[in-house]
Amino acid sequence: MSLLTRIERTLRTRGYEMNATGTIPPSTLARYLEHVRWEAIADPDFPLRAYSQRFIIRAQKLELFKRVQYGQELVLSAWVASVGRTSLEFANRILRSDDGALVARATATAINLGHDGRPKPYDDAARQLVTTGELPDAPPLAERSARVRSTSRMFCWMLRMIASTHGRA
Repeated sequence: MSLLTRIERTLRTRGYEMNATGTIPPSTLARYLEHVRWEAIADPDFPLRAYSQRFIIRAQKLELFKRVQYGQELVLSAWVASVGRTSLEFANRILRSDDGALVARATATAINLGHDGRPKPYDDAARQLVTTGELPDAPPLAERSARVRSTSRMFCWMLRMIASTHGRA
C-alpha cells in the first residue's frame, strides 16, 4: 500500500444513528471517518508504521454537502494527503453508493508522538512516501463542489467544547 492508496469501506446507515430530524448527524459521520482512518492505520502494509509509534488528532475539519438518512449505503474513504515535520494529514471522503454524490469531505491532522509523548519529527524518507507516490484517482479535497445551505464545520464545535472544558467558554 502506498500512502496515496485510498482505503475504502462501505457502510449502511442505521436507524438508531438518526437525530430528531431523521438524518444522520455530523458527529456520527465524524465517527464513521475515524473508523476508516483506524482501518487504514491498522493495515499491515501501512507505510508509516516504520516511522510512527502513535498519533493524536490535533485538528479535524468536516464539510457536509448532502443530508444522510436511514438506510443509505455510503462509501467511506481515507488516505494520507501529506506528511509534515511532526504531523500527517489524513483526507476523507463520504460518497453515496447509489449515485456517487459527494456527501462530506474531511481532513484530520494527526501529530506523531514519540515514546515520551512529545511530538516526534518524521524523517525525509516518510515524506518521500507521499511526494513520490502515485496520485490518487482524485486530488484530496481539491475539487470545488456547490455547497448546500448548511455546511458544518466540526472543528469550531470541537474548539468550543475544549475551551468550555478548560473554563474559557
